Amino acid sequence: MIYDTLHITIVFLLINYVLLILNFVVNPSNINFIPYKRLKYNTKQKILVSSRVVKFIADWALVCLVLLGIKSFLPSNMATIILQQILFFWIAYQVYYHAIRRLYNKQPVTILDYKLVALAFEIVYHGYLKYFILVILSIIGLYVSLYFFSHYFIGLLYFSDFHFSFIILLVTIVALGLISLYKRRGLNGQHNKRIFFLSYIQYHDIKQSIKIKNLLAKIKQEGLPNYNKIVSELALEKRPNIYFIFIESYGKALYDLHPEEYQKLCDELEHKLSDKNWKVTSNLSEAPRMGGGSWMCYASFLYGTLITDESFFRIIMNEKETIESNISILHALEKSGYDNYLLNPLTGFQDMQIKWDEIKEFFAAKSIFKFSDMDYSGQLTGAMGRQPPDQYSLHKAYDLIPNKEQPHTLFFETINSHAPWKTPVTVEDDWQKTNDPNYHFEEHHKEYFPAIKYQISFIIDFINKKLNNDDIVILIGDHQPPLITNVQSGKETPVHIISKNHLFLKLFEDYGFEEGMWIKEREKNNVTHPGMYYILLRCILEQFGKNKNIDLPYLKNGISIK
Repeated sequence: MIYDTLHITIVFLLINYVLLILNFVVNPSNINFIPYKRLKYNTKQKILVSSRVVKFIADWALVCLVLLGIKSFLPSNMATIILQQILFFWIAYQVYYHAIRRLYNKQPVTILDYKLVALAFEIVYHGYLKYFILVILSIIGLYVSLYFFSHYFIGLLYFSDFHFSFIILLVTIVALGLISLYKRRGLNGQHNKRIFFLSYIQYHDIKQSIKIKNLLAKIKQEGLPNYNKIVSELALEKRPNIYFIFIESYGKALYDLHPEEYQKLCDELEHKLSDKNWKVTSNLSEAPRMGGGSWMCYASFLYGTLITDESFFRIIMNEKETIESNISILHALEKSGYDNYLLNPLTGFQDMQIKWDEIKEFFAAKSIFKFSDMDYSGQLTGAMGRQPPDQYSLHKAYDLIPNKEQPHTLFFETINSHAPWKTPVTVEDDWQKTNDPNYHFEEHHKEYFPAIKYQISFIIDFINKKLNNDDIVILIGDHQPPLITNVQSGKETPVHIISKNHLFLKLFEDYGFEEGMWIKEREKNNVTHPGMYYILLRCILEQFGKNKNIDLPYLKNGISIK
């Protein structure tokens, strides 16, 4: 009996710590283990800090208790399958949960994320088939391994003659876990307890998913609050060309991680602009997402609506009534006589279907300049899919605009600075130089600041070489860089308005913008991506509108759909 009790206890603890180690691997902060070697702790404190890795998962104890309670009428083969499913679900959910937390620094909610996960699998399948096969084989291997482990463990539970002390251990762990939940009901901090429930985060997920499901149904039925109907008939006396350029991963992290280099870069580029009589005004804008989800960030800007999750984005993307009732900046400009163009030079993945018609409607685009339009045969680059250097793509797209006398916009989300930042090093004097199969340019690998330096530098070079006196350029970061920032870093990204119309730029001062590219008052002048919708349209109406008395409200945080 003693041997059986020790045997089953050891196996129980083993699987407990396998689950715990998995939890630690995907999200080390859950262990809350402070490396005392770097801190001056005394011996007692060192022991206390080290003990934080000694934890128990109450869910595992509860499952064992239930199986013991029903083993008299549940066949062992059925119990084996049930345990296998539970363990597989636990592991799969932990991987999903902490992947979302680490990549996007947000609380995962399945109903909001499942389309994002499905999209990730689709991209991996079409673009990285070897990795997709490896993942599938790993999943199958895990599933089979869990069956054999479950068969072994159920055999111990069902057929061992163990002491009552093992049941006391299980009851104690479950009871302490429940006490921990009762004392601290909030989701944050649950994993930092000695004994905790993994299922608590799943309960929270289900609760939020039900709430969001009802909200999504309400939005589809009633639409969104409509504060911007007034821009549906935008009437302008003068129609300057506008270039919307979202810079991938261009975040406030530059001020924290590379302050001296970034300030020097800002000064240099500002001087280059001023040499051609361009002026710039800048601010920080709070993005709706942290470290990912670029499309939600620029959608928030274009529609004046706070879009924080994939399902909300799909409502804006797919619901025609929503688009018609909530006019985007580009739809408003289209109604005022602009031709809108979208640049998307990604090579794409074989056999992956892209719904270009939906994208065209979303951007109110007359034409989309794709990779096939780039006429490019040189070296490809990029960490997220392959494409020409962004410098080449932007210049080429400008040349593809058929009638430059017609008021137009060009929207471009840059790609080369996508994490983990594989990007060209040098801005070429002749942008067409890279379109030579025999010419190979140098690339940076996994270096954030050089990637951003390339992005901003080639854009300023493009402005000086290509654009006209009346043109306006909006440069804005989509979100903070992933992997090197966290929640404490904030969500702010730089935004620069570049124009030769000094009166137009001065209007932005009312919203905290500062002259120049380097932003000094970073703590008090922040705006938001959805709020930029109202700032930009209010400034356009005031400077170029036929009716100066149009009262477009300023919603600093945009329309909320939560």
